[in-house]
Amino acid sequence: MKYLDEPWRQYISDANWVQEKHLPYTQPAVAGVDRADARVPDGRPAGTDLHFMQKQLLDECGHVYGILTGALDPSPSSMHGWYEMAAALASAYNNWQIETFLEKDDRLYGSVHLSADDPQAAVREIERVGSHPKMVQILLPIDDKLWGDPYYHPIFEAAERHELTIGMHHNEPPTHFGKWPRYFIEWHTLIPTAHMIQVSNLVYNGVFEKFPGLKLVMIEGGFTFAPHLMKKMDQQYDNLRHEIPWLKRKPSDIIREHVRFTTQPMEEMSKKEFMQYVDQMGSEDMICFSTDYPHWDYDSPTRALPNLDEPLRSKIFYGNALASYPKLPDGGGDA
Repeated sequence: MKYLDEPWRQYISDANWVQEKHLPYTQPAVAGVDRADARVPDGRPAGTDLHFMQKQLLDECGHVYGILTGALDPSPSSMHGWYEMAAALASAYNNWQIETFLEKDDRLYGSVHLSADDPQAAVREIERVGSHPKMVQILLPIDDKLWGDPYYHPIFEAAERHELTIGMHHNEPPTHFGKWPRYFIEWHTLIPTAHMIQVSNLVYNGVFEKFPGLKLVMIEGGFTFAPHLMKKMDQQYDNLRHEIPWLKRKPSDIIREHVRFTTQPMEEMSKKEFMQYVDQMGSEDMICFSTDYPHWDYDSPTRALPNLDEPLRSKIFYGNALASYPKLPDGGGDA
């Protein structure tokens, strides 16, 4: 709260405003969406205490770098057009993130949060904090907006100017014809469909043709949907590319060059099965390891992946992320 300016602070402190959440489910884990052992011992929410997180995650697992995604997501569907409050929340969150985490641990890098439904306000926030040396990513929520629309292109222009990668993470996207299925397991199973919608939207709307230096990382949707999407988009491009004459290359080639997919949540699979996905993607450069700490379905770097050969393992744990985030220094080792 101390990072939030007035009059916005009073809407929380005096009027009890809370950001709307849409998920209608009682979460299936004992600590909601978090790991029960990730709660701070004094009762604060998981992931909010640097020293506790350093001990439980960074030190224990030997991480060289960690990129914080964050959980603010002042997403359009939860703010109902209150762009000014969304922008104030994003600025406060960014200031808290920098002061609490990024400037106190050399291993941690951050994401710029935005009021993305107001591109002019979003660009002002990118200009304000995007040049911070520890900010490496702009976070766009996967919500009910299609970010490839030209209306939002000023955000991508600013990202490219500041060498910031676009990270997309689902907030609470509707996955069943704009509605909610009966069970959390149904919604959670089909989250990758929301990621597929955003990737196809950005590619077909020519975002990567217009901003050739832009990188996109899809976070927490896994990667096993990518081969199907690339194949399907190429087939549609062969038949219908007259509708999108600005696209001069096959969608799969654009995705290989510009889009990366994080591992979590990893389906259990053998080395043979894993390599079949890599072969279908046509590249060893598209998969980046992620933990999703402190969530209930956290993936451990020592147990989540099969026993891959060292060159590919090194790419997934380190090299691919290093190539996707231009502002990350080359620290060596696993990230």
